[in-house]
This record gives sequence, structure tokens and C-alpha cells, in this order.
Amino acid sequence: MRIVVFAPRGGSTSDLPLDPDDRVTVVCWQDASADAVEQVITVPEHPLSRRVLTVLGTSLPGRMLTRILPLDTGSRFWRATSTSAAVADQVRKADLIVAAERDAGFAVWRWRRRGGAIGAVRGYPAARVWIQRRRCA
Repeated sequence: MRIVVFAPRGGSTSDLPLDPDDRVTVVCWQDASADAVEQVITVPEHPLSRRVLTVLGTSLPGRMLTRILPLDTGSRFWRATSTSAAVADQVRKADLIVAAERDAGFAVWRWRRRGGAIGAVRGYPAARVWIQRRRCA
């Protein structure tokens, strides 16, 4: 089974019930880390948008403003993954794509709409259930 985990801040798949023949790929920002996976695809984060978000994130109105602007972390992560040929290749081969964090939800939703019959879940608990059900079927 091929699983792609979208985790902008990095992630670990140690909670998933994986078989030795399962292939897991984690997609994250360039400076994030991923533990216990064989393949990590990093996507670049624009340094200017990160600085603007840091400034806006110091106040409640600024944080609310970022949610409606294209600077929203979910939107930026989707744009970064959608331009990566490596991510597109892994998603095309995947049986399941997982949104490990809130900011990965939009990217997974958009990839799912592009991909056809790919399973897509939000969070590791849902991924565990999906994998177990798939193995029992």
C-alpha cells in the first residue's frame, strides 16, 4: 500500500499500522522534519510570506486577516505542493493520502479532487481505521 502524508510541520508515521511492504511518503515544508519514514518530499516556503505571517501573527486581528488572505498557511502549502512534480507523482501512485495537520487539509482536498479514486482522510486515527478496514476487506 502506498500512503502519502501531508504534514507541513513534519510528521511521524509510527502510529500507523504499517506492513513491511507499505511505502510511506511525507510531504512537508523545507525546514520541517519527518521521523520513521523512508521518503520525505520537502516543498519550499517563500521567506517573505513567512516574515509577513510572523508580523501578522502577533495580534488577533492580524491572525484573522491571514485566514482570509492568500497568505493562509493551508493555501500556501497547497500552492507549494501543486507545483512539485515529485508530489504529483507520489499522489498519482497513492492508495491513501492523509492530512496530518489542519493546514494540510486544503491540499489533501485539492489533490483528492484531482486524483480520482484515492482514499483521503484527516488525521492519524482516521488513517489507522482506513488502513485496517482496507486490509480486512
